[in-house]
Amino acid sequence: MGSERVAKDIASRVLAEFPDENIKPSGLDQLPDGMIKDLVKETPEAVEGVSWEKPKPGDEVTIHYRTLEADASEVDSTRSSSKPTTFILGKGQLGRGLDLGIATMKKGEVAKFTLAPYGGEADPTKTSPDASLVFEVELISWIAKQDLFEDGGVIKSIVKKGTNCHQGWRSPKVGEDVLIYLQVTKTGGADGSVIEERTHFEYNVGSDILGCLAKVVDKALLTMKKGEDVLLVCSKDYSDVDKAPDGCTIKLILLEFLEIVDVSLDKRGVLMKKRVKEGDWWDKPAADSRVKLQVESVSDGSSPLQGFCGPKLLEFIAGNGEVCDALELAVVEMKKGERAVITCTQPSLFCGPELGLTSISAGEVVVTAELIAHEKGEDPWHMTEEKKYQYCIGCKETGSALFKKGRHAVALQRYKRVTELLAYIDSFTEVDKDQAKELKISCELNKAACMLKIGDNDGVKTACGSVLQEDKDNIKAMFRRASAFFNGSDFTEAMQDVKRILELEPSNADARRLHQQIQSGRKDANNQTKDMYTNMAKKSLGKLNTPDIIPRTEEQQKEDEIKRLADLPSSESFKDLFYKPGEERRSDFKPGEF
Repeated sequence: MGSERVAKDIASRVLAEFPDENIKPSGLDQLPDGMIKDLVKETPEAVEGVSWEKPKPGDEVTIHYRTLEADASEVDSTRSSSKPTTFILGKGQLGRGLDLGIATMKKGEVAKFTLAPYGGEADPTKTSPDASLVFEVELISWIAKQDLFEDGGVIKSIVKKGTNCHQGWRSPKVGEDVLIYLQVTKTGGADGSVIEERTHFEYNVGSDILGCLAKVVDKALLTMKKGEDVLLVCSKDYSDVDKAPDGCTIKLILLEFLEIVDVSLDKRGVLMKKRVKEGDWWDKPAADSRVKLQVESVSDGSSPLQGFCGPKLLEFIAGNGEVCDALELAVVEMKKGERAVITCTQPSLFCGPELGLTSISAGEVVVTAELIAHEKGEDPWHMTEEKKYQYCIGCKETGSALFKKGRHAVALQRYKRVTELLAYIDSFTEVDKDQAKELKISCELNKAACMLKIGDNDGVKTACGSVLQEDKDNIKAMFRRASAFFNGSDFTEAMQDVKRILELEPSNADARRLHQQIQSGRKDANNQTKDMYTNMAKKSLGKLNTPDIIPRTEEQQKEDEIKRLADLPSSESFKDLFYKPGEERRSDFKPGEF
């Protein structure tokens, strides 16, 4: 009798009287009465995988075992053939005794399971009904399996477990971009031919780009971790019936999460970074960090751009404007070792001598780069007050130089650095506190100037509002905020700021010019509103040239009220309304009588 048959017969008889309710959930170190576990060898630390993982029902388990009687005499063993046995856990293929025991074990563990005497008559295995039995088991490995749709149509087997992706043990979500390896092999036939193979394939979870296989691939990806390698055995109901009428097997590896981040300042999507290789944890370069960035390629999305000769290793201090704006903005959002594809729809952000791109005619620039290393300088948050103040002065000077060169995005980063560092100055002396406060206000105003240039009107309002809290009549803050209101067609708010400026400085040429622009913009807006309502009236009521039914704007209503008051009769003519023709006029009216 073979070793597997012997083990199965013995274990099944020993546990024949155990009711099903005594069987504990898999993975728990709990066994039914009459079964005892003794640990012989713990899981080696060098074994790959997580120490707490245990097989579950349905997994394909590989073990070595020996069956012993109480006197240590060997009944059966896989050791004698040096060939381990493989079976599906939970199916009773080697008996419920082994199923229950192995479910409590970890990879590499060796344990002895002692089963109480089962009673009964003698049997061909020559084991005594009154003797205890011992199973010595070594759990070599197992392949985790899962019925993805719970209909037997797709069985997932884990060939290699995933690893920590530095974002926790997470799986992809619908709509997320991932990098995968995919191979589809036809079931049946001697060739086992490959139907389809895609290496380093960028895939959006939930899309239909894979056709009839998309449902299977999506379902599997939602359960996978980064680096996980699985086999999906699919029935014909989940396969391409034309290419694989008898079903197929899919080899699927989740290589990377393709995180996409908007790294542009205004977050309007002009500069997008797609991570194609994960970096080390969360350590990103700060401003003033010395970085090494490998630029691998520069293209228009399909063809290399003329002027770039690469790959090229760039070494620079982040935030000082030593490289183009696009790289300055992207590098501070990368981690050491991260490889990313940077796509820019505002090509001027990539212009710079460091890449050999003085001018770009393409409508889009695509750059592949990897952050090799970065070294942080002294942390300004830990500087003394005096040193921090001097550092902030240097940041402002660098920002002003960049602003003059038209590099508003990088200059803004320098000014932001100052306002962040000087947000709390309670520990400064009174003299230093005044200087720090003045420097912070100056940089808030410079931030507003940069934001006006890049079109961040909301940011302008916030920066100027911060200044006006400290200095309610600051001319620059009111003017820049008025400009932001004007850009957003908020003419009423813009006019309030401009009028206040002209009250303080009647000869302010910039304010007077903006005043005229606001009036012109308001007039144009009123005309557009009038035209819009006219068209609406014509569409809904047909040809109806009755201007009285057209809704009036707020400004028009104010003008109508002024005209109405001007047309009212004078006090004398108003009194005439209360006399009949020829009636004598009185002069002895009492208060309130008239």
